[in-house]
Amino acid sequence: MGMRVLRRRQREKSSNRVPAALTLTLRAHVPHRSGVRALYPSGVAGEKRVDREAWARVVKALMADATRGKIAPFARQVGVDPRTVSRWLAGAVDVSEESVRSVADAVHVPAMRLLVDVGYYSHTELAPAGDRDEELELVRDDPRLSSEKKVEIINFILERRERERAAALEETRRMIELMRDNG
Repeated sequence: MGMRVLRRRQREKSSNRVPAALTLTLRAHVPHRSGVRALYPSGVAGEKRVDREAWARVVKALMADATRGKIAPFARQVGVDPRTVSRWLAGAVDVSEESVRSVADAVHVPAMRLLVDVGYYSHTELAPAGDRDEELELVRDDPRLSSEKKVEIINFILERRERERAAALEETRRMIELMRDNG
């Protein structure tokens, strides 16, 4: 068969296709980094975006802490190409929620904190529906505070809670060890 015949068949084949019907897919709860993705038809996927400038500031601060501001070691640590990190710093590319979570895991920072810092989630979305967090509400509802100060205070509260949770976990581990040794 000649190339003309193959091209003509390909054109006929592609033009005769009936488009697939759109279906809604429910989001499944799967472990992070499992490779499972839920595909949504156009218009259904989330409209949330990571603020590129905020992401560049976050990456710069994380690099300063983790690798003294060096791009290549930071890229190795988070598992991306150094050019990707350069693009993040330049604000040249959109960043997915999964990328933010992967970076947070790699540098041992709470993922939700980074997602809030880069504008993917707001503090109002942190508490499960129906649960009231009076401490965060107090900060959010104060009209005298600027939004920057509110974010600063809320980040402090979240970090304090994380430290308290880690201290309680360590205390429980020590108690278990003591009981094992005495028991």
